[in-house]
Amino acid sequence: MSIRWLSTTIQTLAASFFVDEPDASHCAFKKACKADLLDADGLPVVPLPPGLGVTTRLKKWVLHVLVLPVIGPLVLVLTWAKKKPEFLDLFGVVREANEDPVSKLPFYQDTKSMARLWKLPAANEFVSRRALEFQKSEGYCGSATMRCVLKSMGDFPAILLPEQRAAPSDARKWCSSLQNVLEGQDKVRVRTEVVNGDAGYGEFLSVLRRSNHPNCRIVVNYLRGALFGFPFPAWSPNSILLGLFGGHFSPIVGVLDEEEGRQKDDPLVGVFDVNHKYGGVYLIPATRLYSAVNTVDISSGRSRALVLIEMS
Repeated sequence: MSIRWLSTTIQTLAASFFVDEPDASHCAFKKACKADLLDADGLPVVPLPPGLGVTTRLKKWVLHVLVLPVIGPLVLVLTWAKKKPEFLDLFGVVREANEDPVSKLPFYQDTKSMARLWKLPAANEFVSRRALEFQKSEGYCGSATMRCVLKSMGDFPAILLPEQRAAPSDARKWCSSLQNVLEGQDKVRVRTEVVNGDAGYGEFLSVLRRSNHPNCRIVVNYLRGALFGFPFPAWSPNSILLGLFGGHFSPIVGVLDEEEGRQKDDPLVGVFDVNHKYGGVYLIPATRLYSAVNTVDISSGRSRALVLIEMS
């Protein structure tokens, strides 16, 4: 029984069963602000996904109470035994984030910084075209991200937008899926390039900054645990498993290069997290995002990556 098979199985189970329930008060606020592009905090107004049905609640219970407690410790033990260096590296990165999550940084959702973010060309396209949307289910982050990118392009026919669904967790497979969608129309033509985290920070930052060009979009595939730490409770095998294997896709909406107090080689990056429970758009240092991308995806053996999408 291979680690790759077990990790892929866990990702598939999560994609099928796990959905986050919207917070009721937050949902009510968003509904009240539907006529606006931005809310009072300067964040995009994005409709929340539907709540959980009875069947989904049952599946979620089965996953967390019956499946993961059995499979999770087995995956952790096998990963430790077969890929101990990678396991220890990942654990160290996520443990550091657990002690210093990006959500506690002062500029995480700073109103003034957000106002500057939406003045950037590509960021404005995402907001003015109402291109942003949250994933409907865990495991749908890749397809939700793709829909955000396509809607931000403007000329892409809305009728051809793919439905949200469980999608490949690998950046190269994501690019292939995007090209397959684009084959059905002649309005938008793009060139894609995958830049893995192990290409180095300089290359990573150079690609990130291209997100401010109106004809470019950047998608990031990263380890969320490297930014936020282990899910609560952190000592649970399930939380450790999700923290180490929890890869995620989201669109980059822009880079703030001249924020006060920031070093030139560590600007703030605007990420729209398609998982609604993280609050939509947040700002994080490029170095922290790099640490989340330059991590090994145990299931593929490669580092995670940025995807550059350039419209011709």
